[in-house]
Amino acid sequence: MKIANPQGKGLVSLFNEWSAPVLASQCRDFPKLAKDYVLSLFVLSASFKFKPVQHQRYYLYLKQSELILTLIEPSKSGGRFGIYIGECGLNPDLTWHVEFSDDDNHAPTIQSFLQRFYAGFESHHQQNKTWHELLPFYEESLPFYARMYANGMAKSIHRDMVQLGLTQAPASKVLEMKGRLLGFDYLSMRERLIS
Repeated sequence: MKIANPQGKGLVSLFNEWSAPVLASQCRDFPKLAKDYVLSLFVLSASFKFKPVQHQRYYLYLKQSELILTLIEPSKSGGRFGIYIGECGLNPDLTWHVEFSDDDNHAPTIQSFLQRFYAGFESHHQQNKTWHELLPFYEESLPFYARMYANGMAKSIHRDMVQLGLTQAPASKVLEMKGRLLGFDYLSMRERLIS
């Protein structure tokens, strides 16, 4: 007998898995909410084709201006994924955390990539829309798992936005965190993002 869904790609299993942790998580304050949002978008912009799970370490690499998320740690990658950026993981509330690498050998390349990422983020959030309207509840252009986890992250961020009274906040409000989140000095930015 053939299994109908061997990869477990059904929406029901994903949403059942998410509902309890998202609803049970504690409300974040605005700086934490903005930080989780930016870092989550950063990770979800990476190329990956697997279902991320909590309590698993993942590794971010930069190869030819493409961000790659993989289970293969730097000591075993043999350099095939490019420049190692850092380790990350999925939080219970479906946002992501990132621990940037201490290796400063590629800091200028990583800094340049992060500048481009943030420039796109900033451009997107300068629209005359609310922050809620720009949450990625459904991003058709994303591959399946990235799209599903972006939806879960959007629901988690939205839940806290409601509790903080931010549902009508302009999208540009999240840009107020730029100085504390994504300054363009990679070395100091790494320190800001992990604190």
